[in-house]
Amino acid sequence: MNAFQRPSREKESIEGYATEKDISLSAEVIRHVVDILKPDTVIFASKKVWEKFHTAIGEQAKIEWVYHPTGGHGSWWPQPDGKEKFAKILTALKNQ
Repeated sequence: MNAFQRPSREKESIEGYATEKDISLSAEVIRHVVDILKPDTVIFASKKVWEKFHTAIGEQAKIEWVYHPTGGHGSWWPQPDGKEKFAKILTALKNQ
C-alpha cells in the first residue's frame, strides 16, 4: 500500500511536501491496516518513508526497508539495500 494517504504532485518527494498532519493521518491508517492484517513483516519500499513511519507500527510486526525500485536516482535498486535486500527478506520469510 502507499504510505501516504493523499496523492503527490508529479515527481514530488516526501521531503519538502509532507506535513505533520499528512504523516500523523497516514501513520494512523498504516497502524489500522497492520492491526487488521497482522503481518509478520512490513517492508517499506523507501528509506525516506520508513524513517517517517517505522515507529508508527510499534512492535506488531518486524519492520524492514529497501530502496524503491523506481527511486529518483535509478541506481539505488541494484545496490545491496535494494533488490538484493528485498530478496533476502523474502527468502528469510519463506524459510521461517
